Amino acid sequence: MGMDRERLVALVTELADNDELLHARLELDAARGAGSAEGPLRERLRSAVDDALVPNDYIDYHRAYDYVTTAHTMVETLAALIDDGHSDVAIDLTEHALTVLENGVGYIDDSDGHLRMLAEEIQDVHRAACAAAHLDPVVLAGRLFDLEVHAGDLDEFDGAAATYGDLLGDDGLKEYRRRASAAWAKVPALAPGSDREHRSRHFRLTRIMECLAELSGDVDAQVDVLARDLASSWQFARITTLLVENQRDADALSWAERGLEAYGASDHRLRELLYGLYHRLNRGEDAVALARRLHDEDPDPSSYRELATQARRAKTWKAEGGPAWDRLRGAVEKRRASQANRTRTRPMWEPAADSSDLVDVLIWEQRADEAWAEAQAGGCREALWVQLATLREKEHPADTIPIWQRQVERAADIKKNHGYQEAVDTLAHIAGLMKSAGDANAFGPYIADVRARHRAKRNLMALLAQRGW
Repeated sequence: MGMDRERLVALVTELADNDELLHARLELDAARGAGSAEGPLRERLRSAVDDALVPNDYIDYHRAYDYVTTAHTMVETLAALIDDGHSDVAIDLTEHALTVLENGVGYIDDSDGHLRMLAEEIQDVHRAACAAAHLDPVVLAGRLFDLEVHAGDLDEFDGAAATYGDLLGDDGLKEYRRRASAAWAKVPALAPGSDREHRSRHFRLTRIMECLAELSGDVDAQVDVLARDLASSWQFARITTLLVENQRDADALSWAERGLEAYGASDHRLRELLYGLYHRLNRGEDAVALARRLHDEDPDPSSYRELATQARRAKTWKAEGGPAWDRLRGAVEKRRASQANRTRTRPMWEPAADSSDLVDVLIWEQRADEAWAEAQAGGCREALWVQLATLREKEHPADTIPIWQRQVERAADIKKNHGYQEAVDTLAHIAGLMKSAGDANAFGPYIADVRARHRAKRNLMALLAQRGW
């Protein structure tokens, strides 16, 4: 306010000369004040948007931040158009900006997710411009529907019926629903087993119909939308979850069992929903039967734990536990026999059959002594040996020393400083175990042997020296 007028004009025009968006914005304001045609100036602004958003070449990860920074400045200018009284221009330009941004997705390394956030910013400006422009709700509904149904990977205008709900009002939502329903009627229903080829229009219409059904508050309408596509077990899980959230357990169970019949018991989400429903409806025996079926098909630690969890909840584990263990042991022995018959042809990448599954379950059931016996008899994975050592070292320290000594070698062979530090920490632990086992003098010869075998690893030797070893 205190500057000389001509000096202020010179300063502003100097800034505009280096910012095409600002230049076009000022010209647009001047044109409106003089009653001039705005068309050419709108094109200038569109050109400036293109300059900010169109990638001239592939933009790698390191250049993506600069790209987004420039784009943010462009978005701020578009937002300022609303305050300048050009909300109609801002609507057109934000829609154009989103189209340009979508077209550039494949040319920008967006590992940090900047483009989606940028799209959300632009859409926020679009919504503010629509509010300022006081568009006819029916016209706005048609415009938004076309934008949402043709959206791309950035999901621009997703859920527009809800996001713009206060601007649409009853008349606008009615028009939105009319357009969506007409398009939805042409979408084929997908039964279980249908080929799920990627159809983005089908996906967009589904999202629109889901949003409209949620706005209506009609649970059955939401189920009807989800049930149009039953080509995956996930849809049955979604329907079941929706009905559970609305305290309709009987209906939820019916849908979950239909999903089980169509796709089997392999989907853990559907199984967890079924378990919860069975127990809540006092049908715990059905939950146990489902878990038993899974364990019969694939006896492993995971299915064993699942069966144990359900049977304990139903208070039938006393009867189920023995047969479940026998099935698991039988599977382990079958693998051993199979591998023994083809020892010479076993691929190098295939792990040797051992007692890992049995040890895993016994550790989970806190039967440490039995787990140790199984590991001693049949062997197990190294990670399980470490768990056993942790469980056993307090009462039987001597038994666990060889296990920790193997961990020293593994850590040292990493040949990295963090591995060397782990090795030294484990050596200190071994020293304590030898003392607890009544053989503290054994540590001296052992550490001398470690130094001799790893003397070429200077950083490890330095850490050992710091400890006085």
